[in-house]
Amino acid sequence: MKRKTMLLKAVSAIGVAALLLTGCSDDGPGSDLPPDGATGDGDGSGNGEVDMSYTAMRDWKGCDALDDLNPVQEYMGVVELRSELVNAAIGEGIDAEGATCSGLFTLESYQGEVSGTVGDASILAGVVPWTTEEEASQNFQDRLATWEENPSGIGFSDEQEGELGGEWDESYYFGANGGSNRYYINAYGRYGKWIVYISLDFLHDPGLRNDAEPVYPFTQEEILDWIANEYMPQTQADILEQIESEQ
Repeated sequence: MKRKTMLLKAVSAIGVAALLLTGCSDDGPGSDLPPDGATGDGDGSGNGEVDMSYTAMRDWKGCDALDDLNPVQEYMGVVELRSELVNAAIGEGIDAEGATCSGLFTLESYQGEVSGTVGDASILAGVVPWTTEEEASQNFQDRLATWEENPSGIGFSDEQEGELGGEWDESYYFGANGGSNRYYINAYGRYGKWIVYISLDFLHDPGLRNDAEPVYPFTQEEILDWIANEYMPQTQADILEQIESEQ
């Protein structure tokens, strides 16, 4: 069995906010998957049992698997949700290949004598299971290639990139300033036959933008380090625990 590639090429950091309330239906990757208990070794030969981790993950919804993004909300000091989180299974959301969770956040604001500035953030996170490591690795590389193509056309500055903390088969993170006074973070990790990722952008600290004290409980450098070295490794551990509990 070979799953159809449905990576949404338009999904990049700048596209998250605009696409949060849209779906990607078509013939999603869930449409050509075998029913529970069907056989197949993931390479099209039809021999052997479907991988149990994939069987456990195929019906997940993104927000359920990712704890409603609560660790991110707590770290960023989210004041309120600007829209309800979009909780999508494979084939239902922005990224048709993954179970995704996305939303728009209101962060702390600055109010000066003349005017104020409200902080905000947009986020898309997902878990993408495959039936073989080869498929997962290819999809990981496809995602990086799409990111490097920069379909949004953003001009980035102060770029930082590297590998995630923890133990991954493949990983990558990126952080940079971009257009419209925003900071962008993308992080991807592949562990065996599945990928987890987060794409986050937020308005520069409203306090600093108004030459005042910062109002966010984090700096750009701090949140990038936290995503790469704490959030992503912990998310990996949480996903492994969920897989184990469902097998």
